[in-house]
Amino acid sequence: MEFLAQFWDEITILGVIVVAALSLRSGIERNTRAIEDHTQAVQSLKGAIIKNEERMVAAMEKAAMQSTKEHDALLAAIDRFATQQTERHEKLLEAMNRDHRDMNKTVGDIAQTTSKTEALLTAHMGEDRAR
Repeated sequence: MEFLAQFWDEITILGVIVVAALSLRSGIERNTRAIEDHTQAVQSLKGAIIKNEERMVAAMEKAAMQSTKEHDALLAAIDRFATQQTERHEKLLEAMNRDHRDMNKTVGDIAQTTSKTEALLTAHMGEDRAR
């Protein structure tokens, strides 16, 4: 009987070991699946981050190109305005030079007329004195 009791105790211990091993195996399998799921989630997140970075870079490049286009358009408008203003100033200077020449001619004409008038007045006064 003692043999059977000892045998029974050993079988019980083996049963406990088998149950513990099966439980441990089940836990390892769950942990392995959890690690695989976690790894897959990390890979998905990594892919999403890379896609987001690519979108951000593309958006920044697009914004930079748009800004460059707007800057170039502004520079072209400033250049056109400066060219127009230069042309207007040149025309204004030409007109002012013409007016200045005309005024000098007019002043010369007035001086000549004044000289002639003075000569006539002097001659007339001389005639008045002579009379």
